[in-house]
Amino acid sequence: MQLALLPFEFLNVNGEMVSHIAVPITGDGACLFNSLSYLMYGTEQIASTQAYSEPRYTVLRMRFTQNLSRGHFDVYLPHEPEILIPKRDFTLQQSPFSLSMKKPRKRRARYTGNIRKKQFQNAVKTYALHNPLVNRSAVARYQLDNPEVGRATRSRYEHTNPCRKVGRIKLPWKIMVNSGMAYNPDLAYGADKTIALGSMNHKCKYCNALKWKEETPGMCCNNGKVQFPSFEHLPEPLNSLLMVRHHHHNHFMDLIRKYNGCFQMTSFGAKKIVAEGFMLTFKVQGQVYHLVGSLMHKPDQKAQFSQMYFVGEDERKVLLRSANFPDVKPGLVTQLQSMLHEKNSYVKQFKITINAVQKNCEEFKVIILADRKPTTNAHVGRFNAPTQNKIALVIVSQQFENRDIVLQSHDNKLQRISEIHRAYDALQYPLLFCHSEDGYSINIPLCNFITKLPLEKKVSAASFYPYRIMIRQDEVNHIVYFRSLFSQFLVDMYAKIETERLNFIRNH
Repeated sequence: MQLALLPFEFLNVNGEMVSHIAVPITGDGACLFNSLSYLMYGTEQIASTQAYSEPRYTVLRMRFTQNLSRGHFDVYLPHEPEILIPKRDFTLQQSPFSLSMKKPRKRRARYTGNIRKKQFQNAVKTYALHNPLVNRSAVARYQLDNPEVGRATRSRYEHTNPCRKVGRIKLPWKIMVNSGMAYNPDLAYGADKTIALGSMNHKCKYCNALKWKEETPGMCCNNGKVQFPSFEHLPEPLNSLLMVRHHHHNHFMDLIRKYNGCFQMTSFGAKKIVAEGFMLTFKVQGQVYHLVGSLMHKPDQKAQFSQMYFVGEDERKVLLRSANFPDVKPGLVTQLQSMLHEKNSYVKQFKITINAVQKNCEEFKVIILADRKPTTNAHVGRFNAPTQNKIALVIVSQQFENRDIVLQSHDNKLQRISEIHRAYDALQYPLLFCHSEDGYSINIPLCNFITKLPLEKKVSAASFYPYRIMIRQDEVNHIVYFRSLFSQFLVDMYAKIETERLNFIRNH
């Protein structure tokens, strides 16, 4: 083998760069001894049969590569023009442990938390650039599920960067008719001076309600004196239908008042309900009232409102509800009906109460109590969370208050429900209050913000409903997502506030 065919390297010898021939040695476990044998005897096998003698070279140099656990020794020879490299054993060259002449690969860097974080961020950016529609839908879904996170982020950014706004293309707001019922986030509503209210980033120090700049401090909670528990989370499928995670979301939101009408236990009445063509705004004239009939329908009559909860099989209930509102989907009605049977305490207690009636008893009364006794650990004067003592069964004549809802077993008359009954809202809006949360009543006391103890004064309807409809930081108020049903609820409750004010003037 000629000298030019082997690689050579420069070594620092006493401060001078001297060229050396790099002779590869085969084998792994005995490479050190084979290298020494080659330097002393000219072959890799003589060391095993002969004793050591004087080396062929004054200075023996070897090359060590790789690491301590998998290291390998090769031979360095001085670069002399006419030296022939002795021929090595062919069997050793064909050994399965022969080293490759290729340059060893560089070991991968050890991963750390920061490296993985950067790789994940780069992968997310790349995927978002290649799949913009998927990214936008994911962001929109997260914002709907966590609206308080988006509001807090925007508020924090605007507070720390008052001179900058989030870069976003806004279209001019030209068509203003019916804009309140079809919000478009791409329209520049804030550019119109008539409605530019600024950001809703002023937080109440008592109840964390978010308000605009010009709103009064006490409108949300009367400076901490109005204290109610938060709403429970919506069950499925109602939560998915509202939060754009259900494939029937658009259909449900367009017909949300009809779906609520399928399950409402009372009828809505007013002197005049205005419906002007395509106008989506809910308007009434005169006094607003809710009516309720008997629990059982007569054989020659059709079951309506609360009577449909006691007609028998679930399939028959769905057919009756769908027949009253032909545009609704029976499948959705079935799912919502199962949800209310499981979560709504009024529905469950109605069934328990009716089942407790003896078979030979034809006439009985079911009373929905206006005032509910608190549980053992609850305070008498405090607004407590809903419990299971809402409905009572009366078979013989008993005393009850004027505000109590007395439901006859069989009666053709309609009874008007008192506006100050705690079940007034839940019976009319079962989807808004699917957990049968109590509404306004006249016996809810104001509370001391620090001690939480009840005060002598009572909460008014004008203080109760502003507290309920406020948006609070780190809290989801689901009733504001009900669109046209929420508008009907606002009109209904404002009529209740005005009725209470007129009654106060009339009696005082």
